[in-house]
Amino acid sequence: NILRDSDLTFSFQPTEDTRRRHREILGAEPDDAESAAPEQAPFQLQLVFTRPNGEVRMCVLSHTLSVTNERDQVESDMNSQAVAISGVQHAARLAHAGEYSEARICLVSTLRLLQRGMRTTANQEDYLSFVVQSEKLDQFMREAQAQEAVFGRERGTKRDD
Repeated sequence: NILRDSDLTFSFQPTEDTRRRHREILGAEPDDAESAAPEQAPFQLQLVFTRPNGEVRMCVLSHTLSVTNERDQVESDMNSQAVAISGVQHAARLAHAGEYSEARICLVSTLRLLQRGMRTTANQEDYLSFVVQSEKLDQFMREAQAQEAVFGRERGTKRDD
């Protein structure tokens, strides 16, 4: 169940078809990614949920996001709390699927991104919170791998939660 204090994260990126159509609109060459990059991208989230009384609701959020290829700008403007939560959740999904190496790569990549974006006290707090959560996840992965080494992959991944 998603509750008032639940955190829900997701990521997105344009499909190759969307990129191709955008290049066609701008008249850019297929390998000219810099001139074909849009300045803004429309974004819409449709969240469908069921209330405790059984009523089904849809919440639609529309927003236009700025797009840039400037790494420093993105890292200085990022929401470090959202990045940290998303990184841990994505790594946890990978770990749950038994993709431990990919999960660790995700954790390290997120850690480095958060380190580069540490500019405020809030960023530092989000970084430290991420470190604590990622260490817990890493410990879980080590234990799961040890169980799988003893009992085999099938038995090691069955969980009741």
